[in-house]
Amino acid sequence: MEVTPMKRFFALLPLPLALLFRFFAASRPEWVETFYAGGIYPLLAAPISRMFGVVSVPLVEILLIAFVFFCVYLLFRKRFFAALALSLFLPAVFIGGFGINYFRMPLETTLAIGTRPTPVSTLVALCEKLTLDANSRYIEPSGDLLSPAGDALNAAARRYPIPKDEFGAPKFALSSPLLSRLLIQGVTSPFTFEALVNGGMPAVSIPFVACHESAHLRGFAREEDANLIAYLACEFSSDPYYRYSGAISALQYAMHALSAADPEAYASIRGMASEDVSRDLFACSAYWAPYRHTKAAETSARVNDAYLQTMGGGDQSGQSYGRVVDLLLGLYEKGEL
Repeated sequence: MEVTPMKRFFALLPLPLALLFRFFAASRPEWVETFYAGGIYPLLAAPISRMFGVVSVPLVEILLIAFVFFCVYLLFRKRFFAALALSLFLPAVFIGGFGINYFRMPLETTLAIGTRPTPVSTLVALCEKLTLDANSRYIEPSGDLLSPAGDALNAAARRYPIPKDEFGAPKFALSSPLLSRLLIQGVTSPFTFEALVNGGMPAVSIPFVACHESAHLRGFAREEDANLIAYLACEFSSDPYYRYSGAISALQYAMHALSAADPEAYASIRGMASEDVSRDLFACSAYWAPYRHTKAAETSARVNDAYLQTMGGGDQSGQSYGRVVDLLLGLYEKGEL
């Protein structure tokens, strides 16, 4: 069948329209926050997420494989324009859909959290507090580690501006071994709105990562924002293992910052961790150790950094210990942590 110039025009139109929408949204964070991230996006994303969440298998992985094979089939049949148009459609959907959430207002603004330079003594106090929380909350994992994520975010939404719509439950990724090699804990699909979690990780990391990827689904595109939302969700969860996972995950971020800021204080607080908490911290470090400093991990990090810079989702600097730790410090100084 002949492809007319008009058909070619309409076939290639989605990507320019998505880029135009991105250009419009980039300079209007208040609009994105109020009307898109807080209105249009969850209205469209939540039903799709629920539809694909009916089955426990991560359908996006299967569909992406099918998509690649179909594009190869089109090339084999010398339908080059069809393959090009189809290949450009996916970035158009991403840029004009989930990607717009990168331009919402920073979380520190919407939560009225101060992120001014903080003295090391406050970071030390935060690490001590999180260590005591982890010690007191230690519990062995049991039951389903993924399904409580939705209720956890809905519980946090009663106090914080988080969309309350019902999204599909997180799923374990079929590609978990590959994700581990790439140092990836989880992935969010901007096409099927599925939250995928690396099932190979130690159990203690899974609830926090499930909440992190679920936070992405609800429109918090920046990594640091999703981390803080994940911590808040774990804090408000009725599941005791989620509360433990949140405390120990936040502790890892804070202690990493403290190790650079004050090694002596780091060593002292590290000694405060209980035997059970220390074992879980060691298990997390030991799991990822074989994958660090490999070609695959370095390539993954470079690609991710380039992606974040392109989308405007890098660490928004100007803070003292990295944005996620500064957000935690802001909550701590505000008395909400």
